[in-house]
Amino acid sequence: MLRFLSDEWLAALERAAEAATDAVDPDLDMVIQQVVTDDDGTEVAYHLVLRGGRVRAHRGRASAPTVTFITDRDTAARINQGIQSAQAAFMTGGLRIGGDIRALASQQASLAGLQDLFGALRAETSY
Repeated sequence: MLRFLSDEWLAALERAAEAATDAVDPDLDMVIQQVVTDDDGTEVAYHLVLRGGRVRAHRGRASAPTVTFITDRDTAARINQGIQSAQAAFMTGGLRIGGDIRALASQQASLAGLQDLFGALRAETSY
């Protein structure tokens, strides 16, 4: 099992994205950044580049993300496991969103397939 947000998990995320072809709308051009904070102030960040029908995952912060999701580790784990939706986390204050919210909202249908893309990784993840 891969520990959520560990170096091994991030490497597996990168491989899963690399293996996906035609995973998203080819007209989509977006960078989605995830920042997960711990109680001690440390953070884990990664971002997904969605461009030309492909998805690429990269460790660290993006230089110019379209949108950034910021959560604590527990909220990120609940969202990743499907226990809590991102919308519910946002409504209760557990998820903050920065950047171009309109771009995110306008691409909801195109982004829905990302959950399926990383399903196998979720099955191999311990929280």
